[in-house]
Amino acid sequence: MSMSLQKPPHQIAVDVGPRADETIELVYEGLAHVDGPWCTISVYRREGMTVIVATDETDTHGDCSITNRIERVMYLAWERAGHPWPVAFVEHYREGRRQSEHFDLVEFSGDGHRLREVDCWSACRVVGKEFKQPRWTPLQRAQPSTRGFVLPEHYGRTSK
Repeated sequence: MSMSLQKPPHQIAVDVGPRADETIELVYEGLAHVDGPWCTISVYRREGMTVIVATDETDTHGDCSITNRIERVMYLAWERAGHPWPVAFVEHYREGRRQSEHFDLVEFSGDGHRLREVDCWSACRVVGKEFKQPRWTPLQRAQPSTRGFVLPEHYGRTSK
């Protein structure tokens, strides 16, 4: 049985779970070493917007969290998803030993049409590109009974 999410007009609601358009196990570089940590990326393609959700898996691998490497994690996820635009990035932590389940919108510096990319360093060498200057905003739940969230209203507007 499919459950429709209630949302205010002009907002995008995303129900997380098995309905992602694409799911990726993404390996990313830790702070002191290049290989090890990984997270689950879920890509939701909505009309006029792609939403990329990174779910932390540190309870599984015990390495560097996505929060500590969010600039690189979201850059790699965006790259693997085909550089969609417009795009919203969401950090997700499942309910666990240390926290309750929560979703945060992550915004990076840029001019509104392009994200700022810089070199990413790990283990004293450049390993690729990453975004710059993340800002986190907690997201409201779509409905108390669902595992989802609603993006802020300005993400639901389309520019002409």
